[in-house]
Amino acid sequence: MKNTVLVKRYADALMSVAKSRGRTEDLLESIKFLRAQVLALHADFLVTLQDPGISVLEKRQLIDAVLADGDAVVLLRNFMKLLVARGRINLLHDICEWVRIHYAHVGEEDALLRTSFPLDLDVVKAIKDRLERMFNKKLHLYIELDGTLRGGVKAMVGNTIIDGSVARRLTDLRERLISTRVSNDTAT
Repeated sequence: MKNTVLVKRYADALMSVAKSRGRTEDLLESIKFLRAQVLALHADFLVTLQDPGISVLEKRQLIDAVLADGDAVVLLRNFMKLLVARGRINLLHDICEWVRIHYAHVGEEDALLRTSFPLDLDVVKAIKDRLERMFNKKLHLYIELDGTLRGGVKAMVGNTIIDGSVARRLTDLRERLISTRVSNDTAT
């Protein structure tokens, strides 16, 4: 990636504006469309926008013609016009990549699901749905196999741990048995 500092600044600025307007997810979808349907399929589009023989006005008109209306699309179009005006349109592909890599899971929180054995996709989806309802957040779920759990699952969302493992249940049972024995011994 060339000019990493510039790419990051432009990408962060674009996402900041989208966030302030409540259009982050829409903008991400627009960028996905731009990458998949325009840049990937029509390589000449970016070449045309970089051509010094074509006026800025014509480039702006081309951008308007290629990208349809919609609030997030307008934001993306205006951003592309800014890049054209500043002579930075050559960074568009790298900016889109930066956004894809660093903002793909915006609005989601990472969660770790530890299990002692592989789970079916339906079970994972059910657990994820339940955790999302419980925390009232969209989660990006990572799964890790951990044989020390002896069964069950352990979920970690932020600083919260939900331990439904057999190992935890056995520990709880052991503690209850010890506390029961101690209280019976003191009674005699």
